[in-house]
Amino acid sequence: MTPDELRELYRGLFASADGKAVYNDLMARTSVYGVTYTADSTHETAFKEGQRSVGLFLRNMVTIDDVRELPTSTEE
Repeated sequence: MTPDELRELYRGLFASADGKAVYNDLMARTSVYGVTYTADSTHETAFKEGQRSVGLFLRNMVTIDDVRELPTSTEE
């Protein structure tokens, strides 16, 4: 599978209303739009940064236009 084919699969996955809801939940859970620094523990900060890198990967697999269509918050 080529990178472009894989990217199309990701875009298709998040294109539906359910996919957008899951995408937003993942962005919130992986702190893509938040802070990962924890003053109490460097290990916790590193763990949160690892989660964030997964969220950033997912966000990068979706084109910019697709991301603009998705709400940036799960709050209603």
